[in-house]
Amino acid sequence: MGSETSTVLFSDYENDSNAVNSVEEEYNDISSDEHSDVSTNLYSENDGTGSIDFDNTSLTEDSDILGIRQETTQLSLKVYYTNADNLVNKMNELEIIVSNQDYDIVVVTEVFPKNIKATNIDKHEYLLQGFQCFTSTLSESSRGVIIFIKNSIPAEYCKLLQEDIFSESVWCTIRLKNNHELLFGGIYKSPSSDNINIQRLNRLLSKASSLKFNHLVIVGDFNFPEINWDTWTVQRNENHPAFLFVECLRDNFLSQHISTNTRYRDGQEPSCLDLLLTDNL
Repeated sequence: MGSETSTVLFSDYENDSNAVNSVEEEYNDISSDEHSDVSTNLYSENDGTGSIDFDNTSLTEDSDILGIRQETTQLSLKVYYTNADNLVNKMNELEIIVSNQDYDIVVVTEVFPKNIKATNIDKHEYLLQGFQCFTSTLSESSRGVIIFIKNSIPAEYCKLLQEDIFSESVWCTIRLKNNHELLFGGIYKSPSSDNINIQRLNRLLSKASSLKFNHLVIVGDFNFPEINWDTWTVQRNENHPAFLFVECLRDNFLSQHISTNTRYRDGQEPSCLDLLLTDNL
């Protein structure tokens, strides 16, 4: 197992009255060649669980990272994220993790291996029993992004974003109670992306932020090692893609909650590449 971090967000389903108004985000890298583990609170290093309330319900802080269980009218959503670097040969491992922890949503980036045509891989090889499977648009060279959502959770593709020209993303809408909707996105930006693709990413994030959803959560592998997330600064000029990405987040009032390193490679400096973005949570 690779680097691991975790936090708690908050949501509840439209059709379930027994709830804990929360979402647990866990960042785990199950890439085959990584062995160091790091754990932290993704939302904040100082505020216990890092509670984010979708419905303006007053919730006290709790040291239990698995979720706050104070009331009987709320529901805990547990969300697992991983950069798999070829999911097909790790499906058994993923199934065990999801079953043992009872996750509600699973987000996977780099689903397909390099140098193999993604369109040649049968979808049945990466289905997760009991889950709806939402995939990014695939081309032969896609690395792929998948959001798995439990069959019991009302969700569908966000068609307004699914046809965007940025190459590696998937977007779902999840219905909450009180007629609220959560827009949930998964992103993979290749480290070899050119400036045009990064411009498309920034436009995509701006478009997602402009849509009239009540809440927005985006997770994924953004591959911007140049950014210092403790200070939101980039030691590059104003035309550098990393600088423009930070400005895009600022312009759209998006918060980024990961400040610890998420990627470790032998011979490379550890970096924070996997991000958790939210709007008004």
